[in-house]
Parts: sequence; structure tokens; C-alpha cells
Amino acid sequence: MTKIYRIVFTSSLILICLLVAGVVYAVSGTVSTGVNSMGGCEGIFFNVTAGAEPIMITGFEHNVVGNTTVQVYYKPGSYQGSELNSGAWSSLGAQAVTGGTGPNQMLTPIAIGGLVIPAGQTYGVLLYTGYDDAGAGATIATRYANGNGNFSDANVSVSTGTASCSIDFGGGFPRVDNNPFNGTNANRIWHGSLSYTTDLTTAGRQAILDGRINRYDYAAPMGVYPHSVNGNIGLSVYDAYTTRNEPNELLVVSAAQIAAVPEFPEVNTLIAASADGRVSVYRLTDGLFQVQGPTYNGKEYVLQFDVIQSGIPYTSYEVD
Repeated sequence: MTKIYRIVFTSSLILICLLVAGVVYAVSGTVSTGVNSMGGCEGIFFNVTAGAEPIMITGFEHNVVGNTTVQVYYKPGSYQGSELNSGAWSSLGAQAVTGGTGPNQMLTPIAIGGLVIPAGQTYGVLLYTGYDDAGAGATIATRYANGNGNFSDANVSVSTGTASCSIDFGGGFPRVDNNPFNGTNANRIWHGSLSYTTDLTTAGRQAILDGRINRYDYAAPMGVYPHSVNGNIGLSVYDAYTTRNEPNELLVVSAAQIAAVPEFPEVNTLIAASADGRVSVYRLTDGLFQVQGPTYNGKEYVLQFDVIQSGIPYTSYEVD
């Protein structure tokens, strides 16, 4: 029988750790690319380049039409040349939002972050909503402007861009698409804002840069990632004891499997387990997710978090 472990950390203890090990001279900022739009489609690609110091993206604002889910994707290097290659991209997370209506001229906060960009390096980013127009105007869309633009401050620059768009605007209705990587419109400017920080540490540890939830756990036996399929968010768990060139996916947990267990079950409930029993994913009575599995030294690694998203706070520990 798999044991379920619980350790409770108080917020005061966490605060003390952060104060003791905090980074001096860390800078937080926001780069804005504007608000007013001239058109729209499914999503928008742009590049983000760190300056002399590495940065961590902490969130976005995005010009969204309708009630939809904003999906955030990223890749090392420029987006250019990879707009139609879904395999080049990783999910940073997804968030359900209530956007505006019609030719929307407002920005919607997107609380998705955790992506670390090394100093001097460029990462491609895609913000994607999909598109839906039954004939009376778009009810779901990403809004943007025409052209190209570069926006920057002392620590980061944003270069934009290209739209994700396969809609035939000369065709009939309905006009619907939810595939981020099957079409583009060149020379489109993302209108929104990107927030960041130069503080990359938690208790003195630098984050792993690949989008995993347990990003500070260098000795963990597994990497736990958000897993997006058509905007539905699940989990994927990879073996950390294999090389990067030989990834071993231990377990994929679908959104349907997660939804099948109550958000606050009466008892700690197993959502899914790997075929070999090495990895187990639970929903705990307080609503937390718990992923656990053995380490190389015979202990049990335990990871707990409340939202399936990169960049979130989490608790992890080992037990005998």
C-alpha cells in the first residue's frame, strides 16, 4: 500500500526563510506593448530577450475577447521558424479568463509565470485563445495591431511579432479554430504587458529552466510538468534519472482523470499511478495535489501544490 505523507509548513516559517536567503538588488518590472488593437485572430507569437541579468517572467496582461482559456507556450530561441512546429513548444500553463467583447481595448491579467530566461538569451512565447465567430462578430479572440515593434526596459526586451491564425476571413461561417500551430499572419504586434523579476531564487536556489512545477528540486527523482491537450490541463511526470537526450515519461494524467476526483474529497484519493507503481498522484482532502515516488537512496519524495501551473509556490520534502 502506498503511504500518503503530510507535513504542514506555516507561512511564517516560509517568510523567515525568504527573508534570510533573499536576493539583494533584485529588480521587478513590467514592459508594456500597448493596449489599442486593430484586428484579431487566435493568438500571438513574440520574442523575449533578457538583458545583462537572467529574468523570471511572473505574468502577463493580454487583449482577450470572450470567456475562454488563455494558453501560454514557450521555447528556447526565437519563435520564428517554429510557428507551425508544435513539438518545439512547451506549455507554461493555462488560465480561464473573462475578456472583453467586440473590438476589445482592455487588457486581461494572466497569472502565469515561472519561465526563467538566462542573461542575453531569447525565448519565444505564444499567448493563445483560439477563435470563434458564428457570424455576428468574434466571441473568442486574441486582439493585436498590425506591424512590428520592439519594446524594452533596462532588463528585458520584447520583439513582436506574428499571429497564430488559420482562419479564412474571406470564407463562410462559422469561423472556428483551436489549434495553435496550424497557420500564421505575419507582421502583427502583441498588445499587452509582461511582468518579470530578476530574483530567481527560493532559499538561495536557482530555478531549473524547463517549466516544471518542482523547479528548485535538483535532487528530485522526477520532473512534474503541466500537460496541455486542447487547452485541458493535466500532468506529465518524467524520470529525472535519465539524460535529457533520453527522456522517460513515467506518467501522464489527463484533465479528465483529475476532474473525476472531487476537488475536496472526503479522504485522500488516488487520481492515477504509473504502471510500475513508481509514481502516484493524489488529491488530498484540503484540495492539494500530491505527487510522490521513491528516490535513488530509498526515501520517498513528496511534492504538494494547489494549482497545475509552472511558477507556483509548492511544498516538497523527503521521508524515510
